[in-house]
Amino acid sequence: MLRIDKLFVKNVNNLKEIEINFNEHFNIICGQNGTGKTTLLNCLLGSFKKKKLGSLNVNAMDYHGFWEIKFYNNNEPHYRVHYIDTDVNIKDNLNIKGDKLISTNYII
Repeated sequence: MLRIDKLFVKNVNNLKEIEINFNEHFNIICGQNGTGKTTLLNCLLGSFKKKKLGSLNVNAMDYHGFWEIKFYNNNEPHYRVHYIDTDVNIKDNLNIKGDKLISTNYII
């Protein structure tokens, strides 16, 4: 069985910086209007379409929105999904091809 264990979101719509550790069995997402429930679900689904997502600065690189999901299979780390909006301002030691980060000297 594949499950989502953790979600990290930074500067995506109303979610400025949030890390969620999901329960293994059942999770409820609730909150007032405008607090980021739909944004959170969009991060989980990876369905950003072409929205402006805010911005993030890591070392010498500027990003517009970032999220990471960690997947586990039978309690073993399986893989991670990262999203960085494709509007990247290249400053230093960064190699991008299309919308994919090929290599960098920085840890993202």
